Amino acid sequence: MQYYRLPDLLTELQFGRETNQYVQIRKRLQRRDILILDDWGMARLDTLAGHEVAAIIEDRLGSASTIVVSQFPVHTWDEIFEDKTTADAVMDRLVHLAYTINLEGGSLRANAASAKLRQFKDDLLQ
Repeated sequence: MQYYRLPDLLTELQFGRETNQYVQIRKRLQRRDILILDDWGMARLDTLAGHEVAAIIEDRLGSASTIVVSQFPVHTWDEIFEDKTTADAVMDRLVHLAYTINLEGGSLRANAASAKLRQFKDDLLQ
């Protein structure tokens, strides 16, 4: 299993290009049984980044699991891609072969805050 924030993965791939490690990084991603891509939609993907994501999804299609985590609804995910053709290709591969789990409720991070911090927040809101 491998976890990445999507922006961090794209940075690692760029570094891999610059240091001749790109092929090794892509092979490592392809071998992982589960790849978790977190923070999907937090930043717009230029054409190159969109192609990177498309290639990674394609490499794993039918042979390994990819978990995409986002705070945005699935129907908006294509909006992060600069190139709409790439967006269509990625979304076709993700959505039609996926299980969608929508989580509702409060933030776990809010519950993890200390009692003192929660009280401070409550005092500010009053």
